[in-house]
Order: sequence, then C-alpha cells, then structure tokens
Amino acid sequence: MVLLNDKLLFKTLDILRGKSKLPQEYSDLVKFLEIIYGVKAIDFILETMPGPKCRYKFRLQVILSSNDDYEKMRTKDTINYDPEIQINIAKKYCELLNSQKWLDKYNPEEIFVCYCDFSSELRTNTIRLADKEAIPFILEKYAHSDIWKICSSFSYLYIFFINDVNIEQYSKDGTCERIKNDYFGYIKKYDEFNCYLDGYNIVFDSKENVDKNYAGNLYYYFK
Repeated sequence: MVLLNDKLLFKTLDILRGKSKLPQEYSDLVKFLEIIYGVKAIDFILETMPGPKCRYKFRLQVILSSNDDYEKMRTKDTINYDPEIQINIAKKYCELLNSQKWLDKYNPEEIFVCYCDFSSELRTNTIRLADKEAIPFILEKYAHSDIWKICSSFSYLYIFFINDVNIEQYSKDGTCERIKNDYFGYIKKYDEFNCYLDGYNIVFDSKENVDKNYAGNLYYYFK
C-alpha cells in the first residue's frame, strides 16, 4: 500500500522524528482515537474533494501507525471501513474545529474519513532507498556469478540467475547467503523505525524458468 506522495510522507516522518508537532485539534483527535478505538494515529490529512457532484466536500485521511490499527477501522470480516467509526471520527473532528470560533463551521456529513497504514509506507520507502544502492552493488560485486536480472516487487526481492543449475550451484557455495546478507545490510541502513527486524524475502530464480514457463516475459511471471 502506497498512498502518500513524498511531500506527505516526509511531513509524517518529521512528526515521528519529533521535528514537528500536530496542531492542537489533531493532538486532541489522536487522544480520542486512542481512548475510544485503541489505535495510534500519527498524522492527519484534510483535502478538498474534487468536483461539484461529489457527495463529500472533504476527505480526512487518518495516518495510523500499524496494519493492526488499520484493520480495526474495518467492518468485521469485510474490506469495508466501518461507517459508524467513520462518522464518529468526523463528528469529533468537527467538534474540535467548530470550537475555534474563527474557523468556518464544518459538517461531519460532508467529511469522508479514510485511513492509511503508515507502517506499510515506511516499509516501501525503506526498500526504495535500499534498492537504489543495493541492486547496483550486488550486480557489480557478483558480476561473475551468472546473475541475469534483479527485480524488486512489493515485499520481495527476486534475483534471477541464468540457468536453473546456477541456483543450486550458488546456494551450495554460499553466494546466495552472501547476497542476502549484503542486501539486508542496506535495508538496515535505511530502516530507521525497525520495520524489518525479521529480515526480508529474497527469491532466487532463473532466466531459464522464465523462458520455459512464462514465455520469457517477466510480466507473466509477476502477474
């Protein structure tokens, strides 16, 4: 899940790092969410909804700290947000804003509440930063180890050797393990909030397999 652009990502990171603080109404909303729903909110993003035909005037995105907290916002056994929680958050938000007399009055019925799992954003950003250095490093360091291609996809790193036999060959001589250690070293370098304490998924495959079973096309491989 990647919902935040770089500007919003760095804004929330600054809050986590203690470099900036939430406005009072958002600090109060953090407390409300923790007391009532047992979730930890980090940041909030209020945006105007596009188009005059949209049912809502505003979208309030609640940036939550974990996937567990994100799941608490859903209706049980569905992928849908719990509408009662959404309207309760909107009401509390409007109550906090409307208590400030210099602001325009907000109507909770005009605010669509949604959520973002920030731990997912952190993991994605960590891998994005690690890949920029790790992949060129591995390709250069193991240039004579029959590596055809390296692909990063979601929560996996795929390393393709030329032939099937290379997988067994480089597993036995320790090359695969060294590659794993090198890559994880770059993850640790950028894993500021310890998202990857349990390691990372690295898959070793071959061009031969892609050619034989996926018509030589990585699109079909990852589909």
